[in-house]
Amino acid sequence: MLIIEMFASIVFALFSSSLSLYLLKRRGYQFAFIWLFLFMLLATWAGGLWIRPIGPDIGGLFIVPFIVAGVLAVCFLMAFTRKSGPHG
Repeated sequence: MLIIEMFASIVFALFSSSLSLYLLKRRGYQFAFIWLFLFMLLATWAGGLWIRPIGPDIGGLFIVPFIVAGVLAVCFLMAFTRKSGPHG
């Protein structure tokens, strides 16, 4: 069960990290992909384990808690990310 949960977290973390970098379209953020991916992976995995299982059971894994945790982590991260760089 641990391998399935980790695989679901990795897939969603890759998707959300690459989508976040694509939406920001800033050159400096591309170097932070590894840290962004690790943050998203740990947040998605921990949140998916802590949230009560809801939704359909797919191969013994409830996927909705992982998606909810990942979306919340992306929203939290994007709230504290600057869109424009400093002037000067």
